[in-house]
Amino acid sequence: MSFGLPAGELSKSDNIHSWWDADKLAEIESFKHQCNDLNLKIMSCFAVNMGLPGDFFSASHKQELPGNTFKIIKYPKMDKQPEGFIPRLSEHTDWGSVTLLFTESPGLEIRDPNNQWHEVPVIPGAITINIGDALSLWTGKMLKSTMHRISWDKVPRSQDRYSMPYFVHPNFDTNLRLNARSGEADDQELTYSDYYKVRLRLTWGSLEQKDGTKKFGDGDNKTLEYLKMLGVANAGTLESHSVTA
Repeated sequence: MSFGLPAGELSKSDNIHSWWDADKLAEIESFKHQCNDLNLKIMSCFAVNMGLPGDFFSASHKQELPGNTFKIIKYPKMDKQPEGFIPRLSEHTDWGSVTLLFTESPGLEIRDPNNQWHEVPVIPGAITINIGDALSLWTGKMLKSTMHRISWDKVPRSQDRYSMPYFVHPNFDTNLRLNARSGEADDQELTYSDYYKVRLRLTWGSLEQKDGTKKFGDGDNKTLEYLKMLGVANAGTLESHSVTA
């Protein structure tokens, strides 16, 4: 189950099952609010430690589109494990600034710069925080997005696995230019909206709607070439598919 949209707008969505009544949606909104408060503190800490004004990142995390997304995820048990080396969730990086992960289930692994995988320990009451692509680009890769996956090793295929990630996104108009830390101008502006659209197309491909229009619009080759120049993972071709973040 996915709860996106800016704060306070869940009740306006026509894409949520009626089981989620006003009281339940209010509880979700309250939890999202607490997560966002934590995120703003994290953003401030990053900024201060990088010698930037305390609100450098948080100022672009207002409750505007695309909003932050809270998901309740169930990895269902399976009668048979897929053949070959196929993780329970394939390796990927998240799209946004950071991800706050709430889970009591093991299985999460992260990859280090030497391409070695390491299990992330489950600490009761703790929150796992992954850095996403947007913050990595924004800081000139001083902060690196976390490549991660879910393995089969710690949770048997005969058991369900549950997790609750809170995906933080900067506002669509945020400029993720490489030299944002120095405040200098950049020849190529890269907004989060630009990056978000490219990732949608890399993930889902060129999907056409019933009227023949492309669901995610035409490919922005200028943005794609800029991302390839920056060495962004998965920036192959606009018609290719990558792993869902």
